[in-house]
Amino acid sequence: PFWLKGASARAALGPGRRNMTPAAGRPPAPGGHVAVLRVDGMTCGACSSTVERVLGGTSGVFAASVSCVTNQARVEFDPKVTSLDTLVQSVEDVGFDATPMDVRDNPNEGRDAAPAGTVSVELKVEGMTCSACSGTVERLLQKLAGVERATVSLILNRAFVVCHQDEMSPEDLQNEIEDIGFGAKVELVTTSETRSGRATLHAQVAPHLSSAKLSLADSCLRCQRLPGVLGCQVAPPEHLRLTYDPHVVGARKLLQRIGKEFEGEAEVEFSRITAENEQLAGHVCEMRHLRRDLTMAIPPAAAVFMLTIGLPSMGCDPDHMGFLSQPLHHGVDLFSMVILCLATPVQFLIGCRFHSAAYRALKRRSPNMDVLVSVATNTAYFYSAGLIFYCLVSPETPHSHDISMATGHFFTMGPVLIAVVLLGKFLEARAKLSAVRAMTDLPSSMPSTAVLCGGDGESAVPMELVELGDILRIFAGAKVPVDGVMCSEAEAHMDESLLTGESTAVPKKQGDIIMGGTTCVSGGCLMRVTKVGCDTALGQMCQLVQEAQASKAGVQRTADRVARVFVPSVISLAMVTFSVWAFLVFAGYVRVPQGYHGGHSEDMPADAHIGSHGADVQGSLKLLFAMKFGMAVLMVACPCAMGLATPMAVMVATGVAAKRGCLVKSAAALETSARLDAVVLDKTGTITEGAPSIQAAACIVGSIQRLLDAAGRAYFANLAKSMQLPEGGVLVRPIDTADLGAPRDVEACFWWLLGTLESASDHPLAKCVLSMVQRMEGLPPIVPPSNFEYSSGRGVRCVVDQLGGVTARVGNLRFYEETAQTSDKPQDKDALELLDWVSSLQQQGHTVVLLHVDSQLLGAVALRDPVRRDAEWVVNHLTRKLGIEVWLCTGDNTATAQSIAQEVGIRNVVAEALPLTKSECVQKLQAKCGRSGNFRVCFVGDGINDAPALAQADVGLAIGVGAQIAVEAADVALVRSELSDCVAFLALSKATFRTVILNFFWAFCFNVVTLPMAAGLLYPRVHIPPLVAGIGMAASSCLVVVSSLQLRHFVPPEPGQRRRGYRRLDASEDSPLARASALDSGDSDAQARLPTCPPKLDSQVIGCTLEEP
Repeated sequence: PFWLKGASARAALGPGRRNMTPAAGRPPAPGGHVAVLRVDGMTCGACSSTVERVLGGTSGVFAASVSCVTNQARVEFDPKVTSLDTLVQSVEDVGFDATPMDVRDNPNEGRDAAPAGTVSVELKVEGMTCSACSGTVERLLQKLAGVERATVSLILNRAFVVCHQDEMSPEDLQNEIEDIGFGAKVELVTTSETRSGRATLHAQVAPHLSSAKLSLADSCLRCQRLPGVLGCQVAPPEHLRLTYDPHVVGARKLLQRIGKEFEGEAEVEFSRITAENEQLAGHVCEMRHLRRDLTMAIPPAAAVFMLTIGLPSMGCDPDHMGFLSQPLHHGVDLFSMVILCLATPVQFLIGCRFHSAAYRALKRRSPNMDVLVSVATNTAYFYSAGLIFYCLVSPETPHSHDISMATGHFFTMGPVLIAVVLLGKFLEARAKLSAVRAMTDLPSSMPSTAVLCGGDGESAVPMELVELGDILRIFAGAKVPVDGVMCSEAEAHMDESLLTGESTAVPKKQGDIIMGGTTCVSGGCLMRVTKVGCDTALGQMCQLVQEAQASKAGVQRTADRVARVFVPSVISLAMVTFSVWAFLVFAGYVRVPQGYHGGHSEDMPADAHIGSHGADVQGSLKLLFAMKFGMAVLMVACPCAMGLATPMAVMVATGVAAKRGCLVKSAAALETSARLDAVVLDKTGTITEGAPSIQAAACIVGSIQRLLDAAGRAYFANLAKSMQLPEGGVLVRPIDTADLGAPRDVEACFWWLLGTLESASDHPLAKCVLSMVQRMEGLPPIVPPSNFEYSSGRGVRCVVDQLGGVTARVGNLRFYEETAQTSDKPQDKDALELLDWVSSLQQQGHTVVLLHVDSQLLGAVALRDPVRRDAEWVVNHLTRKLGIEVWLCTGDNTATAQSIAQEVGIRNVVAEALPLTKSECVQKLQAKCGRSGNFRVCFVGDGINDAPALAQADVGLAIGVGAQIAVEAADVALVRSELSDCVAFLALSKATFRTVILNFFWAFCFNVVTLPMAAGLLYPRVHIPPLVAGIGMAASSCLVVVSSLQLRHFVPPEPGQRRRGYRRLDASEDSPLARASALDSGDSDAQARLPTCPPKLDSQVIGCTLEEP
C-alpha cells in the first residue's frame, strides 16, 4: 500500500507486531450451547463473582458471566461435558437460586474456534448478596471436572457455564452450588446439535383429577421427546417452557402435539409468559419480600429506637419512666425486658435472611456483606441478652440503670440496623427494577396478537403462536409482530425508530423486508413470515444486549478480586479494633466518659482522652465501650457499592445504546472505546454513502471491434440496433474516434461484457454497474461466466464462452497494471490516452473500473460515491473534541483516497489496501505507544470485506448493518448508516466509564475514610456510632445505583451543535479543518471558500452525461 502524508504517517505505523492484539469483545466463542439463567439472591459484586467463578470452574464451561443487576447468568458450555441441570446445581450449591430461562446455539462460533462436544448452561442462583458470593460460586464451578468456562453475574443473578456433559451435567452443577449454601436452578441448556432457528413457547399442563400423579417433571420429560423440541424446563408459576426449532415444527402445531401427548390426562393451554416477564418477576418478587420484611421491621425498630435513644435524648431518663423503671429481679427492670421482647423477633424472624445467607457464605468460605450484618447484630443481641441472663442468675445485684443502659443500647443496634439495611436494599431493588424495566422496553413494545390470514378468513392469534410462512395482515398504525417479507402490491410506510432510532418513515414495496417491532405508519400491507422468536432482528438485538450486560469489563474484575478479600479484612480489622480498645480501657489508658451508656457521640464528654486514668467503672460498660468501635467497623464497610459500580452502569448504558440503534456486544468494548487513541475509517459505505453511481464511461473502439471480429459480430449486431440507455444512463465516449458516440454494436458489447463479469461479484461497485446494465434494453441476456476467480482488493477474472472463451478481467488500475506487466506487448497510444483519462478522473475523487482482455485494454467506467453529510463533522469532532487520531484506510487508488480525505479533513491516509492489508494497518497502529500504554485502535467499516480489520482492532465497529445485526467480527454494530452514530457511541462510552470511575471513587473513598473513623482513630474529636455507620453503609450502595441510572438521560453530540474553542490542527487556510474553524469563529468569507460539490469531469470528455453527486 501507499503510505501518504509524509514520513510522520509512515513512522506512526511502525513495524508490525508478532502477536495480534485481541479484539475487545465477547470471550472466545465456543461451539456448543449458550444457557441463560435467572439467579436470585445476589446483592452485590461479591455474590456475582462467586457464582461466576463457580460456573467458570465447571468442567465443560468455556465462558460464564453473571450480572447482579439483572440477576442473570450467561454460560457458554459443551453439552457433551456438562448439562444445564449441573450448572443450576452449581449455582445453588453456593447458596443462590438458579432458574433456566433460555438455551440456544452459541452465536459466536464464527469468531474463534471452541472445543467441540460442550453444552452451555445458564443457571439462576439465589442467595448471592455481594461480589464475594458470586466469586465463590464462580470459583466453585471453574474447579469442577468437565467445566471449560464459568462466569457468574451478581446483577443478573445468573451463572453461565460451558462444560462437557459426559463429565458434568446441569444437575451436577446445580447440586455443587447448593452444596455451598446457594439456591440454584437450571434456566437454559443449549447443545451443539441445536439448529440456529430457535423460539420459545410456554404451556400450562393441568392434570385431570384421575391423573393427579402426573407431575410437571414427567410432563417436561415427555414434551422433550416431541419432534422439533430442543429443550423443556419447568418454570414458575407451574408451567412448561419449551424451546423449539420453528423450521421443524410451528408453535400451533407443537401445541396440538402436546395436547395429543396428554390427551385424557391433562388439559394443555397456551401460557403467555415472556422471558422479559420472567426476568421482571424475579426482581418484583425480591422487592415485595423486602417491602414485607421492611414493613414488619420498622414498628419494633422504631419503638426500640425511641425508648433507648429518642426519649433519653429529649431528657426523659429511664429511671423516671414510671412502671418501665420498676425492677423485676436482680436489678433487671421491665424496661430491659420490653426491649428484649421487641428486639428478638426482628433479630431472628426478619433478620433470618441475613443469618442464613451469612451461614451459607461462611460454609463456602466466602464471607460477604451478610456476614458483616449478621456478626454485628448477633454480637449486640447476644451480649445484651447474656448480660440480662447473667444479672438474673447472679447473686449480686448491679444498678438497674447500668443494666438498662448497657443492654438497651446494644439491643437497639440489632433491630435498627436490620431495618436500616433492609431500607437500603429495598431502595436499591427499586432502582434495579427501574433499570431492568428500561432494558425490557424493546421486547415489551411488541404487539400481543397478530392478524392471521387463512382459508377461513382473518383471525387474531397470540404473537407467540405465529409460524414460519404465515400470511399476516398489518393495519395502518399497528406494530409488526415478527420479521417477514411484504407480499402485497400497495406501498406502505414503516416507522423503524424502535430498531434504528430513525424517525423518518421508510417506504416499503412488494418484496421488501419488514422487521418486527416497526410500526406501519400508513398504507397497511400483507406480509409473509420469515423469522420468528430469537431469529428476528429484535430478538437478536435483545440477545446482544443481554450478552453485553452479562459480560464484565476489566475494571469490574479488579473490583471482584478486591471484594474477595474485603470482607475478611474488615472482620479482621474489627477484631483488632475491639482488642486494642478493650486493652486501652481495661488497662486504664482510656477513661470511659462519666455517665457513658453507649449513646450518641454527644453523650461523650470532651475530657475522655488517651492516657488518662480515671475512676473504674463497671466492667460491662467498659466492654460495651470497646465493642462499639468494632461494631462500627463492621457496619460501615460496604462491599456492595464496589460490586455494583460497574455492572449497573454497563446495564444502563447498553440499554440506552440499544434504543439508539447501537448494539454493544460486551462491556469490554465499552471500556476500551472510552480510551481510544485512533479511529481507522473505511471509505466505501463508511465515509461515503455506499451508493455509487456511474458518472462517465469510455472505451477503445478498435480493441472491441477486434474482439468482435474474432468472436462473431453477429451475436451483437442484431440486438444492438434496439439498444436503449435507461433514464440517466451514460453514453460511452470513444477514445480513438472523432464520432460523437461509439458504434452501437461496440457499445452493446462493452456494456454486456462489463455486466457479465460484474454479475459474479457482490462488491457494491459491481452491483451498481450490473444494475445499470440490466436496465438497458436490447442487450443479450446476462449469462453467468465460467471459471470465476476473485482477487481480493483488485477485481475479478472470468472466462466468457459467448465470445469464444476469452479470459476477461474487470477491476482497478492496479489489477490491470499487474496483468500488463506479464505481457510483452507495448501499450498503444489509445490505451495511454484512456489511462490519462482514468488518471484525471481519479484526481477528482472518482473510482474507475477498467475492462480488459488479457493485457488488451477495452474501456473503463468512472463511478463516484457521495460523501456522507456528517463525515466532515465526525472527523472534526473526533480529532478536536475527543483528541483521537483519524485514519482513512481504503482499497481505492491513491488519488481518489487523497481527494476524499481532503474533502472531509483526514490527514492520515492508507490507499490501495487489501482486506488483509487493512488488518496489518490496524496491527501496526497498535504497536505504537498510546496515552495509557497500549495504543488502542477502533476500526469502523461496513462489515462487507472488513472482517479481518474489525477482528484485529481493539474495537470493531460495523456501520449500517440493518437487519443483519449479528456481525460476528464486530464488537459494536450500528443499525443505521449514520457515521454520527459512531461519535454518539464513543461519547456514551466515555460517559459510562466516567460514571464507573465516579462510582468506584465514591465506594473506595467511603470505605477508606469511614473505616479509620469508625475504628476510633480520630476519637474523641470524631467518631462514627454503629447506627450511623449502618445508615452510611446502606446509603453508599444506593448512591452508586442512582448515579448509574443518570446515564438514562444521556444526550449524544449531534452535527447541528456548534464547536467552540477547538485547537487548530492544520495551519493551511484552505484546508477543510481551517474552513470549519473559520465558520465557527464567524468568518463571513469562509462560506465562499467551502466547496459545494466535487468538480465535474473535464470538458474534453465529450458525450458524457454527468449526475450531480
